[in-house]
Amino acid sequence: MPELIKKIDLHVHVVPEKDLPKPSGDNYPTPEELRPMYDRMNIEGGILLPQGSAPEGTCDRLSQREAYNMVKSHPHVFVGWFCNVDPRQGKNSGETDFGYYLRYYKEKGACGIGEMTAPLPIDDPRMQALFKAAEAYQMPVLMHFGAPGSDYGIRDELHFPQLEKALQKYPNLIFIGHSAIFWAELGGDCTYAAWAKNPTGKVVPGGAVPRLMEKYPNLHCEFSSLAGANGLLRDPEFTWAFLEKYADRIYYGTDFHDPRNLETYDAYKKIADFLEEGRLSGKLSEENYRKICRENALKLLGRK
Repeated sequence: MPELIKKIDLHVHVVPEKDLPKPSGDNYPTPEELRPMYDRMNIEGGILLPQGSAPEGTCDRLSQREAYNMVKSHPHVFVGWFCNVDPRQGKNSGETDFGYYLRYYKEKGACGIGEMTAPLPIDDPRMQALFKAAEAYQMPVLMHFGAPGSDYGIRDELHFPQLEKALQKYPNLIFIGHSAIFWAELGGDCTYAAWAKNPTGKVVPGGAVPRLMEKYPNLHCEFSSLAGANGLLRDPEFTWAFLEKYADRIYYGTDFHDPRNLETYDAYKKIADFLEEGRLSGKLSEENYRKICRENALKLLGRK
C-alpha cells in the first residue's frame, strides 16, 4: 500500500464560538468541532477563509482579526488563512487603494483573498481595482460565482467572457474558481438553466472551464462544496484526464458548513475515495495525487 498522504483543505469556514445561525439552521463549525471532521477525512489542516466580509449570503461573520487569531491559536487545525477584502471597501469606487489593506494582511501571513462573494460584475471598476492590487502583491483570489438574482457571488455571463478578459488583463494574478456555476461550466452544453442545478451525466466537450484552463495558466480551481464534488464525480473518464492535465492548478477543498451536515461529509468521503481509487489504479499518478491533495496548497502558502 502507498504511503498515507495527509490532505490540505484549501476552503473552510470556522467561527470561534457559535452565534447567529443561518435561516436554514446551519452554523459554521468551531475549531474544536472541525478537528474531528478532519481526522475522519485524513486532513492535516485547513486554510481558513473568513466568511462575511460581504454581508450578502451570511449570518455569522468573521473579522480578519478573528481569522488571524484563530489560525495562530489553533495550529493543529489550520495551516494558513486568506484575508477577505471586499471590493466595496474604502472609497467604494475604482479609486480605492487596495494595496493599503493587502500589504497589512500579507504581513500578518494571509496568503490570498477570499472567498470573494460580492455580487458585482467582474468588470466593475471596484473589482478591477482589487485585482490590480492583488496582482501587485501576489495574492491569489478565490472567487465564488453567483447567478443573477442570487444573494451573493461574483457576477459573469454564460461561458465566463468577463473572467476571460480578467485572465488576459492580469496574467500574473492567480484566479481560483469555485461554486456550482463554475463547475456547471465544465460541459459545452452549459446553459443559464444549468447554473441553477448541478448537471449530471457525461461532460460534453467544449466547456468554458476546460477551455479557459487550457488557454490561461493563471486560472486555477478547487472542488469544494457539493457542487465541486458533483463536478468531479459526474464523469470519471473526463475527470481523470482533467486532473492529470491540470494537476498543477487544482486544489482539494471541503467548504464544510456545519458539523451536522452529513450530506456534505458523504460527498467528501466519496471524493476522498475517488482520488484514492485513482491513485491506486494508476488513473491518477502518485505525483499528481500529491499535488492536488497537498502540495499545491502548500505552494500557495510558500511552503514545501
